[in-house]
Amino acid sequence: DEEGPFEPFDYVASGSEDGMVYVWHRRHGQLLRRLVGGHSDAVNAVAWHKQVPGILVSGSDDFTMGVWGPRSLCKRDGSA
Repeated sequence: DEEGPFEPFDYVASGSEDGMVYVWHRRHGQLLRRLVGGHSDAVNAVAWHKQVPGILVSGSDDFTMGVWGPRSLCKRDGSA
């Protein structure tokens, strides 16, 4: 079945000790994207924007926040 690109209710985002943000398909349990280049330390907070589908925010122990949009989520070089 066809699904829209990165609707928050279809996907789960997680942060990691390796400084990456990962996006998983909720129903299939498949890793879809590894978002690279945003953080240099552990990512300990991630949240989908409540009003704008496809926008993801991450927070890290490196004292930075990342804002990820549809281009980041669909890039081939960040593929899992």
